[in-house]
Amino acid sequence: MKYGKYSQHINFMIKAVKIGEKIVNQNKFLRVIDKGEFDIVTNVDLEIEQAIIRDLGKIFPDIPIISEESCNGALASTCFVIDPVDGTKNFYHGTPIWGIQMAYIENGEPVASVLYCPEINLQVVAGAGIGAYSNGKKMYYEPKNLDHSMVCIDGPQCHRWNLSAFLDNQIQAIRILGSTCVGFAMVVSGQIDGYIYMCDHPWDLLPGLGACKNAGLYVYDNNKSMAIVANSARLLEFMKASVLEQLKK
Repeated sequence: MKYGKYSQHINFMIKAVKIGEKIVNQNKFLRVIDKGEFDIVTNVDLEIEQAIIRDLGKIFPDIPIISEESCNGALASTCFVIDPVDGTKNFYHGTPIWGIQMAYIENGEPVASVLYCPEINLQVVAGAGIGAYSNGKKMYYEPKNLDHSMVCIDGPQCHRWNLSAFLDNQIQAIRILGSTCVGFAMVVSGQIDGYIYMCDHPWDLLPGLGACKNAGLYVYDNNKSMAIVANSARLLEFMKASVLEQLKK
């Protein structure tokens, strides 16, 4: 399929995340490595990452790669960003809320993204000049009233729980997912109305942030140090004010 100026990059990323799904299906046993307090990586994360990096090197040999597990240095102005399994804790526990995500960054901006959530059958493709597609359908948005809005939150425990408790009395529903890939994909696809991610890891943040921006959603990112995205200006301003107030505390 043609996706405008970044068709080559997007079509590669679509194939890459499918390769990731194939690796998941071929692995019957998980090996787990502790990365730090409450943080893990599995053999599947590493196998997917290595396969994508290998194939990227063949097609885009001159473009640097930033990836969570093995290539996590400084973000280049132009590069690919990879999260081989986003939501590893969910994946490890057999919870279907995880995904594989990639972005192509040009002049510091995510201009093309693919977010793929195999177990909930959700794929988002987005790019500069083409908008966003959810499972092949071009996306448009109709805002809801705050009391009919569902918002998902991810990020450091100290922030997400306090913010969830505060917002719970203000809007219809709050959910915590544990996967930015799923969270961003759901807001782009219209399954939720807003998403908050309070961290700046580029592999977690940039694929979904780029997808939301290119989809035409309302976005606040504070120089890419967090993401607050919504399908209406009113919901965005409400969430932004709530987040910034909670962060002061």
